[in-house]
Amino acid sequence: MSKPQAVHTDSDTTTGYSRPGLLIATLSVVALTVAVLQTGVVPVLGVIADQLHASSVDVSWAVTANLLAAAATTPLIGRLADVYSKKRVLLVVLTFVLGGSLLAALTSSLPLLIAARVLQGASFSLYPIGVSILREELPPDRLMRAMAVLSGTLGFGGGMGLVVTGLLMRGDAGYHRVFWLTAAFAAVVITAVLLVVPGRPRTSDGAVDWTGALGLAIGLSAALLAITQGNGWGGARRAPSVAR
Repeated sequence: MSKPQAVHTDSDTTTGYSRPGLLIATLSVVALTVAVLQTGVVPVLGVIADQLHASSVDVSWAVTANLLAAAATTPLIGRLADVYSKKRVLLVVLTFVLGGSLLAALTSSLPLLIAARVLQGASFSLYPIGVSILREELPPDRLMRAMAVLSGTLGFGGGMGLVVTGLLMRGDAGYHRVFWLTAAFAAVVITAVLLVVPGRPRTSDGAVDWTGALGLAIGLSAALLAITQGNGWGGARRAPSVAR
């Protein structure tokens, strides 16, 4: 009498990772990177303006350029992570973040600082890639709790970035300290991802629609640019009133 054969389901492929707790912790630190990069810079904009002898409007581009880069690249990076290895794309994004942090820490030029913030804008894609990795590696009964931890870490990191920045900027400290911190943090996260996150083959057989990605990037960037800078441009066009 023949033995019954085991039936393999899709969920069987998600139970192979032997250290789910360590994976969740690592991807939570990846999500923490996103929050620290965004909230850690806002409190030092005034310091940057003073130390670079620039206007507050010019320095605000350090935030605007970061958001524009995020809007333009996040959908594309997410698609690349589906088409190619998620771990590989995650490491590439973290390398851009590290490069942007080092550039910002080493430069005293506002245009180069803005360029560094553009590189850091790729960090917005880290969270969705992390969620996608969790969906591949964890069984359904652990997935929801893991995603809750990841989301909670993202919120916690926003507050932590403000606190850490405040501690770093006590006295007459230079703004470069903040970017040295983010560079060191990014290096630690890259090491953790290399050691913990499993590498899996591509999960999609499709291709990247580069034309569509370009159109989406232009549209999202234009809308965000109008929202963030439109008020200032409108004020610049209004003629000053003349007292009579």
